[in-house]
Amino acid sequence: MAADLPGLGYLHDGTYAGFDIALATYVAKALGYARKQIIFAPVQPRDRAEALASGDADMVVAGYTMSAEHAKDVTFAGPYLTVRPASLTRDDEPASDGPDSAPDSAAGGSSGDPSDTASGTGRATTCVVNGTAAKDLAERDARTPTVAYDSYAQCMTALMVGSADAIAGDDAVLRGLSDTRRGHYRVVAEDGDDLGYGIAVARGRTALADKIAAALRDMIRDGSWRRALDADLAPLGYRAGSAPDAGDVDVR
Repeated sequence: MAADLPGLGYLHDGTYAGFDIALATYVAKALGYARKQIIFAPVQPRDRAEALASGDADMVVAGYTMSAEHAKDVTFAGPYLTVRPASLTRDDEPASDGPDSAPDSAAGGSSGDPSDTASGTGRATTCVVNGTAAKDLAERDARTPTVAYDSYAQCMTALMVGSADAIAGDDAVLRGLSDTRRGHYRVVAEDGDDLGYGIAVARGRTALADKIAAALRDMIRDGSWRRALDADLAPLGYRAGSAPDAGDVDVR
């Protein structure tokens, strides 16, 4: 599980909470495990595939996007949530077109003066997290200056102290980070294809993935998915629209 993503997977006072926690609990119980048999352990994005390959974890439920790059290392059951590319910026200027609109100047609300950007080059520096789809995209776009860390918490610190102008991610992850600093940051929608979160297992464990996919379909059909979303993500401003179609959940 992620331990530093409010709304998804968040560890506070020894207790995990969030949409991914509710999802993992439902699935594990559907597989026949009692609550006391479910062990949550924190994992950073760059270590997710290795945790499965080594046998340290049976499932990873941690905002893991089912990208083609990630699918080379693990087997997914999903999608269980559709997310959109986004960035988190400092709210230095008022938005003109609503909470998701970007200011006219560079991301992060700079005035356009090179001294106002973290890189000092006149281009906004974006923080990316190792092991995420956003990092993969940044590596293919050399036009964007980036700084990379192992966790979103580290990127949040970089944004707060000014060594980065924005954090690249998706609207589910970034809504939670923004909510912890209400009034000072905002989520800006980015161009790009939607991505789906999946539950990951070790590459080739298709029998387990098939059982997980069946549990996800049941969770969507019986209303538990919607209740978890309304409890954990909707209060942060995340807008999922309709629940995913159970028929779209598959093993990949």
